[in-house]
Amino acid sequence: MDACEKQFGVREIGTATWLNSVPRWLRFFPAEWLANLSPPFTDAYWHYGFWGQFITARKTFNHNLGAQFRQTGVMPYTLRASWCTIAAMREHLRQLS
Repeated sequence: MDACEKQFGVREIGTATWLNSVPRWLRFFPAEWLANLSPPFTDAYWHYGFWGQFITARKTFNHNLGAQFRQTGVMPYTLRASWCTIAAMREHLRQLS
């Protein structure tokens, strides 16, 4: 965040990912992030922000989520976008430590 601010004048950060549908992930972000969450994207997209949920930490196939997807035809986690200010993120991280 420091480099982005100093070198490029960035004041906000954001991402679009399936992780934005996971409560354990969201606890690392400030209330501003939660307030800016987009509605779920239900179409298929061709990037890891969408398909990454099927890759384990060991870079193998996530068989549990794969089986769930095959059985239901519905993605286990939907892609959602969000953003927040760097200032809000810094304050939130300070409170977590």
